[in-house]
Amino acid sequence: MQLAQADSPESIRQIESQAAGAYWAAWRTLPINFPRKDEPRVPAHWRAFGARVSPLTGSPRLAANPPNAILNYLYAVLESESRLAAAALGLDPGMGVLHVDTPARDSLACDLMEVVRPQVDGFLLDWITRETLKREWFFEQRDGNCRLMPSLAIRLSETAPAWGRAVAPIAEWVAQSFWTNSRKPARGDHTLPTRLTQRRRSEGRGHEFILDTTPAPRPDKICPGCGASTLRGRHCPNCGREISREKLIELAKIGRVAAQSPESRKKHSATQRRHEAAKRAWRSSPKPVWPDEATYITDIQPRLATVPISALSSKLGVSESYAADIRAGRYRPHPRHWLTLAGLVGVSSRTSDSWLGCSSVTMHSKTMAARAMCEDRILLCCASTAGRASCGSESVPDQHVEVSGDEQWRTKKLRSFALYLLRQHFRQLHKRLLKRGSVKVVRQLLFVLSHKLHKFYATELRRAVYMISL
Repeated sequence: MQLAQADSPESIRQIESQAAGAYWAAWRTLPINFPRKDEPRVPAHWRAFGARVSPLTGSPRLAANPPNAILNYLYAVLESESRLAAAALGLDPGMGVLHVDTPARDSLACDLMEVVRPQVDGFLLDWITRETLKREWFFEQRDGNCRLMPSLAIRLSETAPAWGRAVAPIAEWVAQSFWTNSRKPARGDHTLPTRLTQRRRSEGRGHEFILDTTPAPRPDKICPGCGASTLRGRHCPNCGREISREKLIELAKIGRVAAQSPESRKKHSATQRRHEAAKRAWRSSPKPVWPDEATYITDIQPRLATVPISALSSKLGVSESYAADIRAGRYRPHPRHWLTLAGLVGVSSRTSDSWLGCSSVTMHSKTMAARAMCEDRILLCCASTAGRASCGSESVPDQHVEVSGDEQWRTKKLRSFALYLLRQHFRQLHKRLLKRGSVKVVRQLLFVLSHKLHKFYATELRRAVYMISL
């Protein structure tokens, strides 16, 4: 309201000074953050923005704390860009409008930069409220003047192109206003060339002019703990682990208190009863042949990494923390969940059993010969196990036992079961073959497998004999 009633440059300057006092008063209590390791070396008057007027000069010059020193440097960069813009358009940087002409100041450059000052203020405000300042970026002279170190001054100088792009359209508008209001009659076109923004060139070619508003480069992120530069996140890895540990301790205390509440104990009891009932029902029901433990380890568990934890938790009816442990392989779920997980990851018995025919095409002939040898060894173990099961004795040695009569059907079933176990092991061997590319390694693994498979699957073979004999 007062500005609209101003009738002279002096009154406008007075209103501007009053507005600046109220504006900078709002910045006075703004806190300035430094890393924790630098806090013992940071003076007390550096921890807040303070007054914009320096106690050394009674003006913004010779700042006494880091934020004001940064602001003075950024204003100097903006003033240089304004001076260059005025000179590029043929204007005299020393002849100002609102700023009085003085011998040691380019008053017109100061007039041009007034429009862009809020952008510089916003850049600094966003920086000091989001990030921390390092103590090594500043040094204090004997008279109390705070100065910038070269490392920080170089980074601040990189913002010059952004301020030049911001002041360019302002300078062109001022030059055009001076040219239009000139007393001397103009000849020809009344529009000056736009050397800074190239607006007239774009419009002359039929293109829509879009002003380049690329922001100034953001400063590096500084860890609030140690002051190291971080690429992503607020803290560096070392400080982040320590802070996470402290937060987890506090959250664990809160969680232990909440877990002992009556509501939590009631939910826990209901969940335990539900799971125990499901386990009893699973033990009393017929067990599916597929999937088995080997299928879960080789086919289901590796694919769980692609399933969201929330989906695992809802499908299995467990907590998200336990679902995360299952997906990471830290815990193996109850066998009653294997079929559900197989459907969740898209694994079926058909795709699992068809691996042998698909992979046999790519295997080496020597590997196939080793497979046949291993197959005969497994069938020999199956026959031996069938003989021991039918005799009811565990002292029969691992040697060939002839199977005839009523045991032929049982031996045939054991043969199918043994081939299924063989296919599960060959899936693992085929993955190692593709990874290492060595047939010799697979032959060695098959040799070890042929000697140890019977001992490894002795319990499963005896269980199969028992189930078939019922």
